[in-house]
Amino acid sequence: MKYIHIIFPNYIKALLYRMGIMMLVLYICRILFLFFNWSFFDDLSFFDFILGFWFDLITVCILFLMYSPLYLLPLPWRNKKWYKLFFKLTFHGFNFFNIGLNLLDLEYFKFTQKRVTYDVFSYTENGDDLWNLIPTFLWDYWYLFLFAILLVVFTEWLYRKTDRLQFNDQFSLKFILKGLGYTLVYIALIILVGRGVGLKPIGILTASKYTQPQNISFVLNSSFTVIKTWDSKGVELKNYFTEEELKKIYSPVRRVGSHKQFDQPNVVILILESHSKEFIGYFHEGKGNTPFLDSLFGKSLLFTQAWANGKQSIEAMPSIMASIPSLMDRPFINSIYKTNPITSLPKLLKGEGYHSAFFHGATNGSMNFDGFCGVAEFDEYYGRTEYGDDSDYDGTWGIDDERFLQYSLTQINQFESPFLATVFTMYPHHPYVIPDRHEGKFKDPDKRLRQIQFANLALERFFKEASQQPWFENTLFVITADHTPDSKNNYYRRRLGMYAVPIAFYKPGKTDWIGENGKDVQQIDIMPSILDLLGYDQEFFAFGNSVFDSNYEGYAVQYTQNLYQIIENDQLIMFGTDDEVKHVFNIKEDTLLAKDLLKEGIQPDQKTLNKLKAIIQSFNYSMVNNELRLK
Repeated sequence: MKYIHIIFPNYIKALLYRMGIMMLVLYICRILFLFFNWSFFDDLSFFDFILGFWFDLITVCILFLMYSPLYLLPLPWRNKKWYKLFFKLTFHGFNFFNIGLNLLDLEYFKFTQKRVTYDVFSYTENGDDLWNLIPTFLWDYWYLFLFAILLVVFTEWLYRKTDRLQFNDQFSLKFILKGLGYTLVYIALIILVGRGVGLKPIGILTASKYTQPQNISFVLNSSFTVIKTWDSKGVELKNYFTEEELKKIYSPVRRVGSHKQFDQPNVVILILESHSKEFIGYFHEGKGNTPFLDSLFGKSLLFTQAWANGKQSIEAMPSIMASIPSLMDRPFINSIYKTNPITSLPKLLKGEGYHSAFFHGATNGSMNFDGFCGVAEFDEYYGRTEYGDDSDYDGTWGIDDERFLQYSLTQINQFESPFLATVFTMYPHHPYVIPDRHEGKFKDPDKRLRQIQFANLALERFFKEASQQPWFENTLFVITADHTPDSKNNYYRRRLGMYAVPIAFYKPGKTDWIGENGKDVQQIDIMPSILDLLGYDQEFFAFGNSVFDSNYEGYAVQYTQNLYQIIENDQLIMFGTDDEVKHVFNIKEDTLLAKDLLKEGIQPDQKTLNKLKAIIQSFNYSMVNNELRLK
């Protein structure tokens, strides 16, 4: 015992105990995370829990690396009250950082299906959305705040027990040397634990080496993912291929127009909030909450294997309007590249004589949509401010869909043809309110499904009124969703189904278009496809392709938690930012992604993998070098 006391004097014990307290809090948060999101992690192994403990240890070591050197330094005033208070406040600051982020993910994870990263703080830049939602969150998620209070009280109770362990060494040369030795050894151990013994530091991607893709978020913790992404300023250049090799595999320079169907039609793009295939009756033999949308798809050219390029509304806008996928940690609209000149549909159609307008009923500034519309060169922006009547404000997000769609129609009726109108709806969206005028009309016990029914009604009214307008028959309608919402269905929770959205083209009276197409298509294909149908025959910049090009076999790309993925030819390949293939799945036979072919020695299709690498290389180069348009 004597030697233990020499090796671990009281102040070292106090430090280790405090690290243990923080570890305990993180693991309690992990168990709560599992409890609240159990349906997402139905195949966890014991090793996943061990791996989670390891990431908690790394997180604590990173935080204590900023805390411990000063604590361990042999300073003569270490037992002073003010000095101890400083470390106590620092400890609780780090601890509250852990508690806040990890409790946030108990519910936020359901929507994004990834651990929160540093970009979540950028939402404070996106208008007043965050502040408007705080009262609703306090009401709906009161238990998270209760958990936070209990954990803070619990950690304070435990921390006080460590205060009994005083610095009891006499101030001397021996004391100084011992303290310096402890400091150096401690820092070395923390660096070893936090970095590992490999050449690369431990990061978010490390988890993918040891667990299934769907379990990565359980293994990680939210503090770790925020720490690892806080300085993620942009993308890095890749050199997988020479310039000549790259051109043969992939190029974002497009020329379409050979599939011209119409002579300067009006174009209306409808972006439906959170309308994944899961909630659209058409994809489930008409069983659902979207009878009008189902009937509309029955009169359209519908792509049944369509995919979103992101998981957030803020990622959908660049994908749909500018053919820019979301292939970096921050959404383009909030990234350091957000002011880069881009090639957009409004800009290209402006040269063809089109007037463009964007409609979104949220408070102006929401998601920085108005700022992006300026970069995309929309002629007009219509939001809650332009609507001008807050009696129809839902108290959280903006003007309800029914009222705002009718308002949008009133404005569109004043446009001269040809015009491009993009309408981005708001529902369904938490807290899933229904206007008082429709109280009791929608009977489903699930309030989200009731709001989907209301959104369907709003859409039906929009088309009913629009069909009576002189411009209607000469209008191409493109219908898609921004992203998928949270789900209780296994398919829609995995890395395949979590991007499944509809993409449909509807032209009144064009009966030869009615039908389905099973090609893999994505949101970034919408802009090139519209230009193709309009006969636009000049070169332009786009990461997507025209879905009407018979040479385009179809694929989709996404990115989340340092993993790129590509869907093509019945295969899903996940490729890390460390340039290694992480997972390969046969999505025709394994839609739940339960069987990783890579573990069985089956390699990814090389042509598809090269395409993904080429897209990443082109994307990163274009971002870094400000080349998102043709010179």
